[in-house]
Amino acid sequence: MKLMANLNVKSIVTAARTNRLTSALGRPLMSFYMGVNYGREIKLAKNMKTLSLNDAREFLTGQNLISSGQTMPSLAEEWSHHVQNLFNSDESEQFYLKWKGSIGASNIAANIADQFRRPYLLHSMIGLLEGTKTLLDFGCGTGAVVLSWQKNFSSSTEVFLADVDNLSRDFTRFYAVKHPKLPIRFVDLDLNSIPDGSIDAILCIHVLEHLRNPSEIFKLLDKKIKNGGLVFLEAPWGGHPEHLAEAPIDWEKNGGKELLKKQYRHIKTMNPFLSFSGIYRKTESLA
Repeated sequence: MKLMANLNVKSIVTAARTNRLTSALGRPLMSFYMGVNYGREIKLAKNMKTLSLNDAREFLTGQNLISSGQTMPSLAEEWSHHVQNLFNSDESEQFYLKWKGSIGASNIAANIADQFRRPYLLHSMIGLLEGTKTLLDFGCGTGAVVLSWQKNFSSSTEVFLADVDNLSRDFTRFYAVKHPKLPIRFVDLDLNSIPDGSIDAILCIHVLEHLRNPSEIFKLLDKKIKNGGLVFLEAPWGGHPEHLAEAPIDWEKNGGKELLKKQYRHIKTMNPFLSFSGIYRKTESLA
């Protein structure tokens, strides 16, 4: 408790917004302030992360993109340097296509580590998605959390992975081949291959802040989700070079926020330290 007394709420909120609340110290603090015990999820995430990194290492070894003496954490640490050297907000769309070779390998290691820093997401998926028949992970990256959840908790759920074509995409295909009994589908970002109103749950986690047109993308997701379906949304507007300044402006002005308010009922807040982090159920118009 002495440690807690030395930490004020403002410092904790600041840490959360810069993702430091997901450190070994920060996760218990988040549990404390949210009134939820994430002990089980933290242990699960640790084990799932290890298995995901092992799969990634096997894939990268086959691609000759990691040496026998190199660790996955050290590979992940290189990612911030790649962002600094490659990201240009005027050409942000091209940035994600450059994730090939050593750049893509570093991103895979960093993305897996990042995805398992959110015990509240895993907690919510386990609690709310039992019996889900179809799930779309939009902007999935490595898909580490969703695929681990599917394998361990819902192996009959048909998982659709949508993202750009880069090394992370190759890794998820490798994973699907390695686990042929899991129903994993690959779809383009236009989602044309998915019938409207056919998806039970959608995850769009740390994606909208990277886009110039988050409202347009959310309207697309809205077409694909069933009435009564759940949408998991989290977008930390700002805070990283890849987070576009125009993203929250578009969300406010071009219909994304309005659509969420009119057609979705807020079910649960995931991370209270972020202004936009929640689970929503699609309903008839709430206006």
